[in-house]
Amino acid sequence: MKKSVAFVGVCAVVLIAFSGCGCKKQEKKEIVVDKDVAVVEVVPYEKPANASPITGLACDNYDKRPFAVMYSGDTETRPYFSNIAKADMVVEMPHRATHGGTRVMGIFGCHAPAQIGPMRSGRVDFANVANAVSAVFVSWGGDGAVKSLMNRKMTDSLTCADGGVNAGSAACYRIGRDTIPLDKEDRAFSSMPELIASANSYGYSNQNTFAGFDHQGEVARDQRPAYGRLTVGFDKPFRVHYEYNPETNAYERLFNNHEEFDFVTKERVAPKNVIVIQTKKDAFYTDHDYTSDGLVDPWETIDTDEAKRDNAAYPNFQLGDPWFDTQFEGPATFCMNGQEIVGTWKKERGDKKPFQFYDSTGEKIHFVPGQIWMEVLMDGKTVKWKEGTAEDRAEEKYEREHPEGAMVSNS
Repeated sequence: MKKSVAFVGVCAVVLIAFSGCGCKKQEKKEIVVDKDVAVVEVVPYEKPANASPITGLACDNYDKRPFAVMYSGDTETRPYFSNIAKADMVVEMPHRATHGGTRVMGIFGCHAPAQIGPMRSGRVDFANVANAVSAVFVSWGGDGAVKSLMNRKMTDSLTCADGGVNAGSAACYRIGRDTIPLDKEDRAFSSMPELIASANSYGYSNQNTFAGFDHQGEVARDQRPAYGRLTVGFDKPFRVHYEYNPETNAYERLFNNHEEFDFVTKERVAPKNVIVIQTKKDAFYTDHDYTSDGLVDPWETIDTDEAKRDNAAYPNFQLGDPWFDTQFEGPATFCMNGQEIVGTWKKERGDKKPFQFYDSTGEKIHFVPGQIWMEVLMDGKTVKWKEGTAEDRAEEKYEREHPEGAMVSNS
């Protein structure tokens, strides 16, 4: 009997052994299905000549370099996330070694909003993702390791703090408390047009050099599931869910079980694609000899007092960066077109090397045209996809709005 390697329906499971993941070693298993079982296939898509290399959509700035801007991650700042819906790609991951609170980075190419934020300081792993899509990395300061990278010009970057050229300028500014009723540090924003001008003054190239992701078309409405819910297991209260909407073929975000909206555009935050990467979480230590491992010294250019303060405080996720990492692949989960695909991420070591994404058969992932959110989780955290019915969607919504009691089921 002829067999084919594929995913069945909307959910598949694959077991892959990776070094350094902290998991028990398991033999690699491929999913083999009978030829008569329906197989999910890539939907044909004719990419526009002026397509964004990230989203695959037509874009006036398709050949211009993107900017990767750090957002805050604190729970109180989330309702004020401005123009996050306009980012081509968004990355979210923990920003401390000692707790699971997350921070966010928006990568802007097609759109150039004048209000991006609230901003906060950057981390090495965000700079690595920015490098992977050839973006200029923009932060409001940073920890010692990422500041060392920026000081040594190992990544094209702009900083809004620590004496950066943009501090207090039109590129980096603070919004009044009457508009955003938060503390001063949570009212920091940047302007994309001004960032572009600042990058030009630094002599940074403004041309896009990222080859881009592969894309496919959207699956027909009658082939989409009625409902689905993806859980991304960051520590509470930073837990994230995505609820699939078959009408829009998008994944509506919930942060700490609250629906997320863009503060400026008022749009529901609802990417077309979600990536969840899992990998080992390390930290930066002052007593470790990185150079003997063939890596970069994270403390070079950083004074002793700052290095002592930052020792073991900030994470170094093993995401294949060219400076501090020794792991360049791992498991990943992808959601698009109402489907869950379990596969892998890979990244060659080297400057500006892109991420590569594959399904369990080794075929490249093709994203649906539109925004991508990439979540980075440490090994062992929960990633769960649950398909359901329209009634399940209604029940989830009711339980969010009425936490004191749930709907009564007739089943």
